[in-house]
Amino acid sequence: MKIKEDVRSITTHTLAQTAQNFWFSLILSENLFDISYCKSNFSFEIEISDLSTIIYNYDGFIKNAFFLNSFIYVENHIRQIALKYENPNNIINVTSITKTFLNLMNTNKTSLFSSLNENDFKLF
Repeated sequence: MKIKEDVRSITTHTLAQTAQNFWFSLILSENLFDISYCKSNFSFEIEISDLSTIIYNYDGFIKNAFFLNSFIYVENHIRQIALKYENPNNIINVTSITKTFLNLMNTNKTSLFSSLNENDFKLF
C-alpha cells in the first residue's frame, strides 16, 4: 500500500528530520569539551578558558537554528494548505501567518477545520 504524500506527512517528516539533526548536533558537540579536538579542528590558538564561550555560542546557535527551521517549515506548510483552498472569491493566504491560519479555521472560507471544537481553537 502506497502512503499518500500530503502536506501533513511532509510537515511531520520535516520536523522529525529537524529534531533528529538537532539531536545529532548535541551529541557531536560533546567534542567541544576536548581542547585537543578544538585546537586541531578550529584553531591552535584556542585556550581552555575559551571552551566555555565556544560551547555557550554553539549551544545557543544550534537551538536558534532548530527553532527557526521548525517555524519556517510549519509556516511554509500552513501557506501551502492555504494556497490549496484559496480561490478568487476566498482570499486565505495573506501576509500575516496568523491571519492566514485564522482564515483556514474560518468555516465560511474552508471546511478544513470544521470538526475542531473551542478547546482545539484555544490550542492553536
